[in-house]
Amino acid sequence: MNKIILKKDLHNINMDCEYNFGQFFFILTSLIPCGFILSALIVSKFIWLPWTEKLNSLPEYEIPYINQDIITDEDIENLNDNKDYTNLKEKRIIEETPNGNIFLRYNHENEGFEYWCDKKLSYKILETCARKYVKRFHSVDLYIERVDMIKEYIEKKGKEKEKERKIEEEKEKARKEGKEVEDIFATFKKYNKGDGNTTIINRKEIPTAEKANKYIHKGKFKESPEFMKKKKEIKKMNWSSWSDDIHGIQGEDF
Repeated sequence: MNKIILKKDLHNINMDCEYNFGQFFFILTSLIPCGFILSALIVSKFIWLPWTEKLNSLPEYEIPYINQDIITDEDIENLNDNKDYTNLKEKRIIEETPNGNIFLRYNHENEGFEYWCDKKLSYKILETCARKYVKRFHSVDLYIERVDMIKEYIEKKGKEKEKERKIEEEKEKARKEGKEVEDIFATFKKYNKGDGNTTIINRKEIPTAEKANKYIHKGKFKESPEFMKKKKEIKKMNWSSWSDDIHGIQGEDF
């Protein structure tokens, strides 16, 4: 009898421990945010924080000098107030480049940029200095974008080659039909010769710009007009000039 009672009691206990739908719902809704918070803590501590510390320890990215002051469409629109290039000879920039200091100005008479520096500068560095110059003095139209000129040349050569290809196809078609073809375009073998807009290197034709900025090296950095002007301003003093200055300050009766 006691055994039967115990079995009934156990059955009643098991029935009391079963969860209904509401209890399951609340348990699940509590587990989801807890799991989200726990996973966020793990990710932030072991992944995000170490990664941010590593990024903060890295040196700041510095734009290479030759890629600085790129002229944008906004610059072309807003930095073209100065159309009188004759007065640019009186304007100059003194720039610190990776290869030393440079004094640069534009000379309208020579139609190019004059510069003074101690070391030989690459064309790309000179291009960067010229961009800084035209942007500072609102003469962006003065600068010739060499890359754009090369693109134009490549497009032009592509159109010419396409035209030649069509002509050859027409000639070949005429030959097959038994017609006489007058070869108007004589073909000659090229021996390392360019067309004025290309450079032949190792039998490879490398396009160059039809127009480019002109740079004229005038001398050492200390020979630039800036230093020459300072030298002229230093007045040489001798006894007579010193005494004249003293009399001018104190009066004739001194």
